[in-house]
Amino acid sequence: MYRTLAIGVGCASVGVYADYTGLTARYLPLFNGAGFATMLASFALLFWLQLVPVSKVGMREGIFYAFAGLQGLSIGTFVSLFLYVDPSVVLTAVVGTALIFACFTASALIVQDRRYIMLFGTFQSSCAAPCRTGGCER
Repeated sequence: MYRTLAIGVGCASVGVYADYTGLTARYLPLFNGAGFATMLASFALLFWLQLVPVSKVGMREGIFYAFAGLQGLSIGTFVSLFLYVDPSVVLTAVVGTALIFACFTASALIVQDRRYIMLFGTFQSSCAAPCRTGGCER
């Protein structure tokens, strides 16, 4: 699972890079930017993924990697906008996502029973809700 997720993120990163550097405009003008063709191709890949039997793991992974690459093409425009406005936003988002993913992985490895993870997650969310709505200010 972690290998598939890491390769999917890598494919999305390649898609963002291709959109940011203008490679798609040069070699694949139909998929330039977050356009209608990219959206249609993404939906077609998701539909195809649902039709492929679960036993064909290699084909399903390939479809997922293609979908991740197209999603990278779709968000490439937003990433370039954020790089133009403030480049530290992209680094903060990547580091924050990696930190959250590491915390989820550690909790899954440490806790023996999954219901405790769900129980403490619900408890923590309930305790943090007043602070998010301004109820903790004095």
